[in-house]
Amino acid sequence: MRPAEVNGNEMSLLADLQRYGGWLGKDFVSNEVRDDLRELANAMRAGTDASIWLQRLDKDIQRLQAGGVRKMLRRALRALQAALGDGGQSLTDSAQR
Repeated sequence: MRPAEVNGNEMSLLADLQRYGGWLGKDFVSNEVRDDLRELANAMRAGTDASIWLQRLDKDIQRLQAGGVRKMLRRALRALQAALGDGGQSLTDSAQR
């Protein structure tokens, strides 16, 4: 199976998430969010199942202290999930459609 093609809009949304993640502090939960973002980016680029990383990222964002960056991360994550269509369950499946 060949890797899924990730369109520019999805990569732009991912870049937004990564930029916002860079604005977080150095606490444990912030580091977890950045780790989730790295793994999500790797999965999207490889065309593999990204759903686990989307779910984990959502869970870790909820663990962040309330604030502006958390809201921005949540909005960007929702936009990425919508762009992926099926919640990012499988980028490979979307390439076969």
